[in-house]
Amino acid sequence: MNWTNTLSLLGAFCLFFSPLMAQKTVQFRISQVYSNVDDMDGWGSGDSDPQWDFEITDAFGTSDDDDREFSGTNCPGWRTINNTFFSETYDCEIPSFTFVWRGFENDGFGSDANTGYRTISIPVASLNLNQTSFTTINTYTATASGDPCGSGSTVTWRITLQYRITGGDLCKDECSDPYVLPTAPEYECNGTQSTMSLNVPIRAREPADASQNSYSTAGISCDIDGSSPEDVWVRTTIPDSSGGVIIQFENNGGCSGFACYTNIAYAWYTSSNGSCSGLQYRGCDAVSCFIGCSDGEIRVDGRANEDVWVRIWEEDDQGFDITINQIQPIAPADRCYTAMPLSTLGCNYQATSDASGPYAEPDISSWTAGAHPGGICQDGDSDPGTNTVWSSNENMVWYTFDHTGGPFNIAVDNMLCTGGAAAAQIAVFSNSGTAASPSCDLASETGYGCSVGVGAVQLNIASLPPGNFVLVVDGNAGAQCDWVFREAINGPLLPIQLKEFDLEYKEASNSAKLNWELEYEEDQEGFLVQRSFDAIDFEDIDFIPAYGTAELDSQYEYIDQDLPQAQVLYYRFRQEMTDGSYRHTNIKSITPVQESGVSMVQELYPNPAQDAINIPFHTVSSDKITIQLYDMNGRLVKDVLQSQQFEAGYHLKQVDINDLPNGVYVLRFSAGQNTVMKRFVVQK
Repeated sequence: MNWTNTLSLLGAFCLFFSPLMAQKTVQFRISQVYSNVDDMDGWGSGDSDPQWDFEITDAFGTSDDDDREFSGTNCPGWRTINNTFFSETYDCEIPSFTFVWRGFENDGFGSDANTGYRTISIPVASLNLNQTSFTTINTYTATASGDPCGSGSTVTWRITLQYRITGGDLCKDECSDPYVLPTAPEYECNGTQSTMSLNVPIRAREPADASQNSYSTAGISCDIDGSSPEDVWVRTTIPDSSGGVIIQFENNGGCSGFACYTNIAYAWYTSSNGSCSGLQYRGCDAVSCFIGCSDGEIRVDGRANEDVWVRIWEEDDQGFDITINQIQPIAPADRCYTAMPLSTLGCNYQATSDASGPYAEPDISSWTAGAHPGGICQDGDSDPGTNTVWSSNENMVWYTFDHTGGPFNIAVDNMLCTGGAAAAQIAVFSNSGTAASPSCDLASETGYGCSVGVGAVQLNIASLPPGNFVLVVDGNAGAQCDWVFREAINGPLLPIQLKEFDLEYKEASNSAKLNWELEYEEDQEGFLVQRSFDAIDFEDIDFIPAYGTAELDSQYEYIDQDLPQAQVLYYRFRQEMTDGSYRHTNIKSITPVQESGVSMVQELYPNPAQDAINIPFHTVSSDKITIQLYDMNGRLVKDVLQSQQFEAGYHLKQVDINDLPNGVYVLRFSAGQNTVMKRFVVQK
């Protein structure tokens, strides 16, 4: 299901709703009454009419009353009546109550007796909200002048009041007593996330008046908050390796009337001290339902293992009725305050960019010269033909790390993006905050260096002072990117000895041919050839020993026979040194021609290209081919082919690129329902 922040407008009118949550029902009853009134009219035994009037009114103004009479009865004594006369259901708050009663004898003859109305306050704090069977609150006594049974001139009336409260939990309208959701599964850097199924009904009633509708301990500082809402609170813990959660819910309505409109707003907070007293506002949003009521999601950010409080309300104070049915993680560190410790794996799936505010992605024009010298970053990959500049900041991911002082070296390997270019941008800044609460204003921090490139991108900083630092990684316009930090993050980078690495698909033998060349072989142990179906998880397929000489331009060749079924296969190898250290090469890919009948584009060449780029592709008879070229900002720069049909077989299309400036480009190859993206570099 594709969840969005705006609910579907399909479905029936929200004219009525059926509450799905268990509410609290409060009942009051009179269990016993007593009177010792004797004959008051002088007509003899058996002519008295003792009576009791009683009424309960709640703080919202709801009331019920009843009475009891024993006609023609003298000296009734105690009588059991068990008269349940008040029953009211509450969604979010049980109010206090007022009990009014009197005892009297009034048969219209002779002298009558009347105690007058007695008023008793019943604070809600005096009630047990889990009292599911009737229990006595008190027995109340009142007297009046009259003829009692026996001697005297005072008549006594008594009444015993009982209550019970049944149903489920009330709305959690206090930050200190929220709905607590279980922790979602941790985030995994791939396209599919595990979800946890839930069944948590949440309902907030329309408040009776303005004095009843504000229970918040933290204000809303965004434009969505239009009034003091009837709100509820939810709390959950951000799972490991995650930067927040998506809380998915079913909207059950909650308002009435023609063309019902529900605007469920929410705000979320983290806490500086782990409790409500330290709430720190992070953001807010709204989920709307008009005419048709459907499903929606609440998306909140936070650091791994951190508690997040979510305040939910209906903006127009109409009340709402939802059932939380799923919770799943979102990608880590997509906002500065969710920065996580530097580790070996990173990704920017679902990362978002704020246009403004405290968590807006920084404007590169405001960076200090050390981090962004003249607008051009150091090229960090192994190919001198791919020198590029730092592009706009999109889908940035944040890390923190401690450094003891001295040189700092790091590399991003295996940058793989879907919907963008497989290029990486990394930069290091000072952190005037802490590791737990880093500084988000990079313009006010010191930049120590940045690097841009494709494939394995490295950043070498000659000297960093001791302290905690912020490292940012940007997928360079990639919508969804994965990467791996080089294993020896703070160790010295190995010399780049690889001069050339080529990969070619051999259709006749269904094999892959790998060729590579080294500048020199000093201390080289050999090459572990690795293959992958997704460019993330690689398997070892063979080891090629090094020649073991110091001769220049050592050339190697390896053929991977009988390729498995796959639309794309990825290759790399690990250069292993005699001292046990190693490094990975850039990743290359091929598109084997399979018997599935799918048209596919193969590797572009030459890459980098200067005057022209060659596009080899294989077609089936029924497909129409479209080929387009885009720059790093997503702009169409060349419409090469548009729905052109080819005979089945192998084809080669050469495209003139003399008019394209240096930079990284993306080729979009579409054949029927299949689309493949290929990256190439123009370097003149």
